[in-house]
Amino acid sequence: MDDKKVPHVDDDVIDMVVDEIKAKFGKLAGMDIEILSNKKTVISTPQHIEEAVTDLGEEIKGDVANPATSKLFYVNAKSCKLSEKKVELFHKLVAKLLWITQRSQVDIETGVSFLCTRVQEPIEEDWTKLVRMISFLKSTRTNRRIMGADSLSSFRTFVDASYAEQTNKRGHAGGAITLGWVMVHARASKQKLKAKNSTETEVK
Repeated sequence: MDDKKVPHVDDDVIDMVVDEIKAKFGKLAGMDIEILSNKKTVISTPQHIEEAVTDLGEEIKGDVANPATSKLFYVNAKSCKLSEKKVELFHKLVAKLLWITQRSQVDIETGVSFLCTRVQEPIEEDWTKLVRMISFLKSTRTNRRIMGADSLSSFRTFVDASYAEQTNKRGHAGGAITLGWVMVHARASKQKLKAKNSTETEVK
């Protein structure tokens, strides 16, 4: 169960519903949302990041400067496959990171989009990339995403693509949408078709 909203004019009723949910499912982990006086919204997910760090079950430094290296899209065919138990954990953690990036940490969008393509048959190299990403989240877990709009008519979209970035020579595209003040939506993904050159990659 996730993404539930309990609207009521009486805070005591909301507390009662939350207590009953906790009694049934245990501790809840949600988003921290704050509405500022300037009509901007602050969102952070420190609890989910702490869960990812704990679920990883490895000692990590948490002082990583960026979520991925320049070899993010490289797949080493000689790297060993993960054990069945580790594959299950890999899938679980990638799903958690996907939830986090869609809500608070948009700076890991590109890395998560790649890891999502690796959940079926992940290898040790993929696990290393996952660990790096969680290490980055640990070091930035107090970061907050601030969203707002100068004007609903000030709508801008930014799109770019990288030619033959993937191992199979497909490009990787990314984009962001703003309402004049800050990014409200971002997405990165592997392109479905191969391109002959960088210009064609941009068009696709």
